[in-house]
Amino acid sequence: MTLPSFYFAFNAALFLAAGIYCLLARATVPLRLGFADLDESGYSEFITVYGGMQIGIAAFFGYLATQPGVQSVGLVFSVLFYGGIATLRVVSLLRFRHLHTLTYKLAAGEVLLLLSALGLMCFG
Repeated sequence: MTLPSFYFAFNAALFLAAGIYCLLARATVPLRLGFADLDESGYSEFITVYGGMQIGIAAFFGYLATQPGVQSVGLVFSVLFYGGIATLRVVSLLRFRHLHTLTYKLAAGEVLLLLSALGLMCFG
């Protein structure tokens, strides 16, 4: 397995696990992320947007893992995707002072995934 294939497969597994976790732990995950007092519509939205989107992203990364011919485009996508997420995550870390521990863990992971994509794009 090539490094880009491994990177995409890892991302696919990560997003699939996160999507399933959002579905199965719908009562606890939103609270750990700072959402409070969700009603059933709020839980439905959380499961759909967070869980569903993450499962869709997992499928896309899974596709990239198995298609060497499009992996350069996949790396560009990853840099842009994680670049946007990491940039706004850093802005939020600078803006807000009382964040959940999970927020810091997510920030570290997002920056690491961005740097990994950049490394693969430049040196891979």
